[in-house]
Amino acid sequence: MDRLPQGARLIPIIFASDVTFLINFSEDKKAWLIYMTIGNILLRTMNKASKNTTVLLALLPIAPKMLGVVTRDAPQMQVKNESHCDLIKEIFAPIVSLKNCGLKVAYANRTVQLCFPSLSDWIADDLENVTLHDIQERSVRCL
Repeated sequence: MDRLPQGARLIPIIFASDVTFLINFSEDKKAWLIYMTIGNILLRTMNKASKNTTVLLALLPIAPKMLGVVTRDAPQMQVKNESHCDLIKEIFAPIVSLKNCGLKVAYANRTVQLCFPSLSDWIADDLENVTLHDIQERSVRCL
């Protein structure tokens, strides 16, 4: 769809990720937290923690590094990359499915509008972006 229908509204969906260690002193056991918010929330509302405008959407496990034989590392990396792509596809599937048909949203003023969610941004620091999206040497397209 190139253009929105008359009177429809675009809802930009913003994702953010951050790494966290699951347990202190547990070597390299960590996970990626994936958060979601929408882009057309007023900034003064979005910055208030009490408004809960950002939600935790997923907790992606990160496989521990396999140290040792190099021949075992390549298959493990391939499985890790494929599983991350599959998980990201699952997370985005409901939003992507609304791309052409939209979603009727009821507003506080008792009106209903046809809205089209759109994957807009992914906020992460450079190291997280490189690790999560596997763009160190090559680009991996998950969607």
